[in-house]
Amino acid sequence: MEGVVNEYTVIPDFGKLGYNLCAFIFLKLKDLPPEGVERIRAAVKESLSKSRFVILLLERGLGLSHDAIMVCLYKDYASYAEHRNVIREFPFIEPSEVDSFLVDLNDIVHYRNLTFTSVAKDILKSIDKNE
Repeated sequence: MEGVVNEYTVIPDFGKLGYNLCAFIFLKLKDLPPEGVERIRAAVKESLSKSRFVILLLERGLGLSHDAIMVCLYKDYASYAEHRNVIREFPFIEPSEVDSFLVDLNDIVHYRNLTFTSVAKDILKSIDKNE
């Protein structure tokens, strides 16, 4: 199982830390020539290292007519709106195709908070089946 764990972490109560909003931001990338991909990867890496926004995840993928997703935390709606505007300025993102799903972290009802318990249970089931 070597190399399976990327890191050990704690999952805090984000609301108690002052983050009031979680955003799932869906991005549509512009068509780029193959030679431009490495240049863009370098620009994204540099931008992420300097970002003052809390970005939990940034990945390419498929779905909902988009090519990438970001999961971010914000103290308030104003900081989310500011970050959304920054994202729209990137030359490889279609500015009119930046869509979001916002989660109020202070909502009274939570169906399931962020957890890796289900992954751990699934791994334990797999181990039990193999023994």
